[in-house]
This record gives sequence, structure tokens and C-alpha cells, in this order.
Amino acid sequence: MKPKILIPCGAIIAIIFFMFTIQIHALTFHDFLVNPDSLEDIPHFYSGISFDSSGNFVIVWCDRGLEHNNRQIYFQRFDSFGNRAGNPVLVSDTNILSNNSPSIAMSPSGYFVITWGTSVEIDEDYIMDIWAMGFDSLGQPTWSRQQVDVDRTDPESVDSYPSVALDSGGNFVIVWQTVDSTGRNVFAQLFDASGEKIGNNFLVSDTSASNHRLCCWFTQYPYVTFNPQGYFFICWTGCVMCKPASPVTPLARIYDPSGTPKTKVFPFFAPCSSKWDYGSFPDLASSSEGNFIVTFNANDTMWTYPNNGVWVQTFDTLGIPLDSARIVNDVIDLVNIWHAPRIAVDSSDGYVILWSDWRTGTNRNLWAQRFIASGEPQGENYRINIPPGSLSSPDGEYADWYMYKIAIHQNTVGISWVDYRNWETFNTDIYAKLLDLNAIGIYLPGDVILDGIVDTIDLVYIVNYLFRSGSGLLPGWTGDVNASGEVTISDVVYLVNYLYKNGPPPQKPMVGSE
Repeated sequence: MKPKILIPCGAIIAIIFFMFTIQIHALTFHDFLVNPDSLEDIPHFYSGISFDSSGNFVIVWCDRGLEHNNRQIYFQRFDSFGNRAGNPVLVSDTNILSNNSPSIAMSPSGYFVITWGTSVEIDEDYIMDIWAMGFDSLGQPTWSRQQVDVDRTDPESVDSYPSVALDSGGNFVIVWQTVDSTGRNVFAQLFDASGEKIGNNFLVSDTSASNHRLCCWFTQYPYVTFNPQGYFFICWTGCVMCKPASPVTPLARIYDPSGTPKTKVFPFFAPCSSKWDYGSFPDLASSSEGNFIVTFNANDTMWTYPNNGVWVQTFDTLGIPLDSARIVNDVIDLVNIWHAPRIAVDSSDGYVILWSDWRTGTNRNLWAQRFIASGEPQGENYRINIPPGSLSSPDGEYADWYMYKIAIHQNTVGISWVDYRNWETFNTDIYAKLLDLNAIGIYLPGDVILDGIVDTIDLVYIVNYLFRSGSGLLPGWTGDVNASGEVTISDVVYLVNYLYKNGPPPQKPMVGSE
């Protein structure tokens, strides 16, 4: 092997600064902008993503308008290569100025349903309802927008945060949270593939249908999925009465294809035990065998790792646990309890869990962990958004901790989120990313932009990070190529020698040295 040749730092910096001027646009290639690239101060919030069987996908989001007071729902179609198919399509009724929290589900044929919430001010009060609309694979409406929560007769009812899931035949169910004179609850509505209602709105969070004393003052953020047999599993954040407190905990209920309950309302874990103190924000997906894989936040009474963070567990169609809950995050301190995990299952019954946390200390970022069908984790917690992308404003005052989604088609993982990289100039945007399933969790030393190779672009990025007020911390430990425990000019020298002088390859330091 040739001896290591050191290049003067001044020369390195001069060369790389020159390269920076011609390579900057390649640095965020894998995080792509979804909403129109406007130079106006238009905030974009919420997001959802779903694939068809060919790998085409649709992303939905909320555009708050130039004056931030005209919130409308849009979607954008993409082909399987990530190319835009047409322009953004308006979904909501522009006569309603506050539309929000959209959710999307797509069938293998490309038919998709979008549901969202609305808010209308009448006589100094707000009427909040749930709406939905169906589209074909070309983005053309198959049935007109319609109100979902039509059977709610309580004048004080406030309905919001819907979620939708489709079965294999195109039938679908929409769930949402309600606040009315009786407290907080979860309701649902079944539809056939043509958008016709099947029966009426029905109560899911029935406090009388549980072996636990449920409290109705904290019920929110419901999610739903179908299994291949047509059973659907609804989960939400609720609470169970215990002395001396009422722990917040993930709750669930399972229904057969006809909408008949198969279980009572049940918690994911024993909420009144001495071990658990808090649980929230569940999400779920189904395996090909029909079991339901759920993920959620949970913390013990001491809020200590490894009992503090994101968890995963599997249940059968009767709500019986098939395994013990397992911790997902591989670091001790996630800074706070709000992680809002999301989950998607791949074609081999493996799955990927997505969540956000503050482990870097300066920004909230998206992380993912891949598992194979047996439940064994593959690789490490993997950073999704590439700097300067972030889920929080630079000062940390504003942050998104739940408005992101994940979907999988074969070996392609699609993720959408609300991004603050343009916060100081143009406000928030919707960004997305397509990843190879097998690459999630596998860091390559020196690959700071996470594109699977180590090249000049990575070198430029490290120099920008060190000398030109570059963005935040580098993903994982990828910039510490000499395994010293920190990123310095020595890493620049090391990488230049590797790339241009046949020097030794980048090394893997202790995980977390970032």
C-alpha cells in the first residue's frame, strides 16, 4: 500500500471551497421538495404517502396559503421513479378556509381515498367535521367529496384528525376523534369501494366495552389498518383510571370485515402496573398472516432507558399479544417523550418504524429502524432527513413531532414529512425521500449525504460543515472518517487522501460519536 500523503490544509480548503460552488445543488438530492417551489411565505403542514402495486405513489398535504388563513388540501402524484405526474391537485372545498390533517390510503390498482378535517366559524363558534373524496389512478375523482361524520347529532361535537385504510376489495374505513358534551371519543365509518356508506357512524372507544376503567377526558389521534382477511384494527391514545393517577396509554379495538367488534377496548400494556407511567401515539400495520404490528411511545415511572422511547409489539386478531414489547431506539436519551412512531410492513413481513427525536441536541430529526419478519432489528437507528433538513426551526421554538408518514412498496421505502430547512426564508415545506429498504440502518463511513457512495460531494459537505457554518450535525457518525470521536480538519485530510491519494478507507468509530 502506498504511504499516506498529507496535503496542506490551506490547499485542501481552497480546492474544496471551489468544488462547493459547483456541487451545492447535489447535497440534498435525496430529500426532494413535494409542494410547489414558491418564493412566498406559504407554510405547508401535515403529510401522507401511499403506493400502488406498480410503485407509483401519491403524497397529500395541507397548504396554509399566503396569508396563513386559507388552509387547503392538495395531492401530488409521482411515478415509480419519483418523477412528478402532473401538477398538484386541489382536494378540499375552497369555500371552507380551514382544512387540515389529511390522510391517504391507496389500493394496488391505484385507486385512492383522501380524508381530512374542516373547521368553519359560525356565530363565534367552530364547527369541525370530517370529509373524504375518492380518486382513480390518474388522479381523477371517482366520487365527489362528502361529509363523513353525518350521524353525529351533538351540537357541541368537534370532529378532527381522521385516518383512512382500504381493504383488498377497495372498501374502506375512516376513523376520527370527537370532542362533545360527553368527553373525548373515537368514531368510525365503513364505506364500500364506490364511496357509499355502510351503516352509520359507530362509537369505537366505548367505555362500557372494556375490562378497564377508561377515562374519556383524553382520547386522540386514532389510526386504522386492515389485514388481508378484512379485519381492521383501530388504535388511539387514551387513558385508564388508576390510583392515584390516570395513566395515558395506547388503546385499541379490533373488528371483523362486517364491522362487528371482535374485542373490547384493550390497552397495549398493563397501564396500572408499577412499571409503566405513560404511553401514547400508537400506529399499526398488518402482516400477510393477518397479525397486527403496533408501535407506540412508552415510558416507565423513572423515565429511564431502555424503558423510555419507542416500542413495537405484535397482536393477533383477538388482541392477544404474540410477543413482548421491544424497545426500538438505540440511544439512551431522546430528550423528550414526543416521538410519534409510524410503521409500514414490507412484502416479506419485515417492517420499518419511523419516529422523530432530539438526540442530536440541536434539531428534531427523523429516524428509522428496520426489522425482519422475526422481529430482529437490522442495522442501527438510521437518520432519514439529510442536513440542512430538520423537523424544527433553528431556534427550536417550533417543531413537527407527528406530521410525517411512511409507506413501503417491495424494496422501496417512501417517507414524507414537514421540513424546516427553509424556515428563515420561506416557512415550512413538505419533503419526501425514497430509500432502498435494505440500506436502512446501514451507515457507510464517509457517506455524509447518505447516497450510498463516498465521493467529492461528501468531502464538500464536511468542509462546509466545518468552515462555512454548515447545517447541524452530520448524519450518524459518517463524518468522523478517522474514528477520532469528533469531526475536524483531520477528517478532511483523511478523506482527501482516500479519494485522491489511495489512502486508507474511512473508518467506523464508536456509534453515536457524531
